[in-house]
Amino acid sequence: MLPWKNSSQPACCIWLCLKETYNSFLQRPLAQRVIQQNQLKFIVYEPYAEEIVKWTN
Repeated sequence: MLPWKNSSQPACCIWLCLKETYNSFLQRPLAQRVIQQNQLKFIVYEPYAEEIVKWTN
């Protein structure tokens, strides 16, 4: 469990990441495992197109 997550409190954080970071790092198996185990929510943003390309729940 991540240190900022308290099991008695609902998850309330949404992380913002750039599309390049998502494609190069967050697609790795270890990163995917951490995301799934901790139920992390994030928005993937493409700064050049100025658009959100992915939103996880």
